[in-house]
Amino acid sequence: MSVASNLNKPKDIRLKEKVSYGLGNLAANLLLTTANTYMVYYYTDIVGITAAIVGTLLLVAKVIDGVFDLGVGAFLDGQPNNRNEKAHPWIKRLAVPFGIALILMYSVPDLNENIKVIYAFSTYIFAMFIFSAISVPYNTMISLASTNPIERSELSSYRNMLGSVGGWALTVVTLPLVAFLGNGRQGWFFLAVIYGIVASAAYLICYRNTRERVTAVAKTTEKGKLRDKIKTVSKNKYWWIVLVIMILTFITAGLGGVNVYFAKYIMGNANYVGALGTANYIPMIIGSIVLIPLAAKFNKKTIVMGGLFLNTLGCLVILFGIHNVTLIIVGNALKGAGSAAIFGLIYAMFGDTVDYGEWKFGKRAEGLTFSAGSFSEKIGSGIGVIILGFALNIGGYVGGKAVQMASALQAINFIFVYLPLLIDIICIILLMFYGLDKIYDSIRIDLDESTN
Repeated sequence: MSVASNLNKPKDIRLKEKVSYGLGNLAANLLLTTANTYMVYYYTDIVGITAAIVGTLLLVAKVIDGVFDLGVGAFLDGQPNNRNEKAHPWIKRLAVPFGIALILMYSVPDLNENIKVIYAFSTYIFAMFIFSAISVPYNTMISLASTNPIERSELSSYRNMLGSVGGWALTVVTLPLVAFLGNGRQGWFFLAVIYGIVASAAYLICYRNTRERVTAVAKTTEKGKLRDKIKTVSKNKYWWIVLVIMILTFITAGLGGVNVYFAKYIMGNANYVGALGTANYIPMIIGSIVLIPLAAKFNKKTIVMGGLFLNTLGCLVILFGIHNVTLIIVGNALKGAGSAAIFGLIYAMFGDTVDYGEWKFGKRAEGLTFSAGSFSEKIGSGIGVIILGFALNIGGYVGGKAVQMASALQAINFIFVYLPLLIDIICIILLMFYGLDKIYDSIRIDLDESTN
């Protein structure tokens, strides 16, 4: 279905604001993607905590953090309606604490096992709390910056594009930079200092150059108690579909930590992790650029479905060329292009479910709706990291050992190829039941007429 009927809607967001908004996701990736890719490795091979303890630590942290995510969303929706902005100010307030949290996470002291575990758990969960507190308002800005679905798609695309730039850069430069800064604990600490400063600066730029525009609409519709909004969200079938798809895709993102193990033990050289990252992120960046004109011609479901099929194809290429470096790189590139479509539009889809909830049930709940986005990122990626930790432990992986058992290698292959393939197939099936794009234009017309 074409979305050309939305092209005549007024557009208020300039390029500077779109780029600045995208910088917020670049900042987020400096913490979350670094944690997803290197946290298990840092804890097992640098700090010396066993994979089983790491898996348990992350599991408990994610359960606690998931509840906190929803609390942040409820807090945003529960703010007084007479406020000019409800999400935007929190980006400024939490920019510096975000950088500090990142640094603390990679500062585990070289003391006894119990102290290391307690410190790792405390700083990890603190970092995830700060991530939630800033990410929920940041993601909510997509819904509050514009009611134009094309602009929402563009904001989501710039969000993914700049986030992918950050993800690619850290994948390529992290290990060489750690080595340059002294390796071991020292190298990781100074790396975190650099990333923390850059992340805080990026969030501050994001705050300065973005603003909310949907406040007036929210004031006319945000009536009723918080529990009514919770009921509204819980009854929103399209929100549930997007939520589950997002959790599953972020499980795949969380499994990205297997790259360093796959490069070292399957491909034969840990330095291949940079090539894997480049093969994934460059198509993702290019795809995010291509996505902007595509989103004006095709609906979100069609584009995201295409991305899932590209992901599936990429997994199959890797499966049949598991010992061929070229085919592995090609497969990763296909997955990167597919991910551009998925991550580039998934937050815009959340924004559309906000409007559907208002139209269907008479309540807007941006905070609760988008808290699900942050919840999905961390719960999904956390589950992925947990699966990685436990799979390595079950396979008999021994941190720092040059040669691993066959069972450990099988566990690495399962995490790198088979599990992402299964997740993509499940997401394709779920997306078949998403029908919001077909009725969105009429929903938007009804909502606009009701506020005039």
